[in-house]
Amino acid sequence: MRKLNVFFFLLACLTAGAIEPPAKVKQFYDNLLLLDRATDENEAYRAQRNMNQCFSEGLEITMDGSDAEMTYGVYTSRLYTNIRKTHTLKVVGYKIENVKTLEQPDHKGNEATHRSTYVTKTYIRDGQTIVYRDFVSTLISNGLIATMQTENRNGQLPLSHSMNIEQLRASAAYYYTNKRYEDAYSCYEMIVKNDPTDGDACYRLALLTFWRKGCKDRFTKKEAHQIAQEYIEKAILYASPDISVKARRVEANWRRGNVYF
Repeated sequence: MRKLNVFFFLLACLTAGAIEPPAKVKQFYDNLLLLDRATDENEAYRAQRNMNQCFSEGLEITMDGSDAEMTYGVYTSRLYTNIRKTHTLKVVGYKIENVKTLEQPDHKGNEATHRSTYVTKTYIRDGQTIVYRDFVSTLISNGLIATMQTENRNGQLPLSHSMNIEQLRASAAYYYTNKRYEDAYSCYEMIVKNDPTDGDACYRLALLTFWRKGCKDRFTKKEAHQIAQEYIEKAILYASPDISVKARRVEANWRRGNVYF
């Protein structure tokens, strides 16, 4: 009896620490199944519309083994055509494998703005069973899907240079969480290149550069500290009030030699 109680206690602890799948992720994949199983076209149209409501505006995605980028509207339209019209695609099912919070560099540890969901989905395409593993990032602020990609055969997400700002933020967080610091650094650099006044990205770059995470082969320690100082000053000037306060605190500690890391 005592062993049984211990088992249920551990199970309760594990369950309490689990993160529920984001509602928009569930909505997308549930309606993907409904698109396949709908008994009439009105129901199928509603399923496609419900899928489109899950995304941030203007989002482009790379899905299902294709290198081509497309808007989420084009993607769901292709799914509709392949499932409902040409019958070249059947959705067998999906499984949410893992949900976790994406980490980003912060002066006190890590700060999360995105949540990642890994989904395995199974199709029958032209008579062949195919399994894909999707990475879906949702914004914690509004729950919408910020980026959606299918991992390649190596189990990694390719870094695309045509991502919009929000996709770059989500991808940077993904790469940082998975210790792909060079890719995370590249994402933040692309954000700043597109918008030099993006204080959040400048703040992240300042911290990464100071630690030489993702840029160790590019800068000496002295060069890294000089460049980090330039980024932190931009963060203080352009970032949101919360980030600006953090940036000021970081700079003050750097000047005193009180380095946390």
